[in-house]
Amino acid sequence: MSQRSRACSSALAPPPEQRHDEEEHVQRVRLVQAFLAAGVSSGTLVEMVPCMSEPS
Repeated sequence: MSQRSRACSSALAPPPEQRHDEEEHVQRVRLVQAFLAAGVSSGTLVEMVPCMSEPS
């Protein structure tokens, strides 16, 4: 493996201390991303976040 390949692969690997998000948090992030893509403003999302305590 070349030095460049090693550098790229190590740059993509998460540090060992990085926590892994639970699936429900990942779903919540995807929901927020979908709202943003649909044109909902970040200000409106701030008001909606308390309603998103349960991702389902």
